[in-house]
Amino acid sequence: MKARPWLVIVLALVSLISCAPRAHAEEIPFTSDSLSSMRSGTTAFLHSFGGTAIPIAMGVFASTRNQDSGGAGGFLVVSGYLFGPSMGHFYAGRSGRAFKGVGIRIASLVGVAAAAALSWNKTPSDSGGEAGLAIACAGLGAIDAVVDIASASHSARAHNEEARQSRLRLAPARIGMAPGIQVQTTF
Repeated sequence: MKARPWLVIVLALVSLISCAPRAHAEEIPFTSDSLSSMRSGTTAFLHSFGGTAIPIAMGVFASTRNQDSGGAGGFLVVSGYLFGPSMGHFYAGRSGRAFKGVGIRIASLVGVAAAAALSWNKTPSDSGGEAGLAIACAGLGAIDAVVDIASASHSARAHNEEARQSRLRLAPARIGMAPGIQVQTTF
């Protein structure tokens, strides 16, 4: 007698399901952007700190080492200042928070440039407060950079909390004698 392959497969599945112990549900983090993993607060902080300190240090080094660097040193310093503090927020999946910080630092840089342009042909006695505007804008940008670096680990914790609240649970299940999958969602 010739055995049919589908009959062997069905018998194997039935024996596995009937003899298998009850399986526990496996939790899979489920978020709107896709299945994602947890983020480390330390790694988020290091992304922000390193993303700021390394380009700025390289830019300062390039500017002092090579007088004719073609502006590469200045570009590194400005890009490290604008985007570096937000790198930890990008890592944590909170791009809105990251872009908010970039926007504040761009606005502060524009304020400093505007103050410099307004005071271009003036003597110190003719000053109309441009120096105060430049100092206030530079201070705002520096404070925002420090806050972004310091709060990067908080962004990672917030991401992890959001990931924990949205869950999709899958588990093998028996419906009568038929195999199945049990799906539970929590939002």
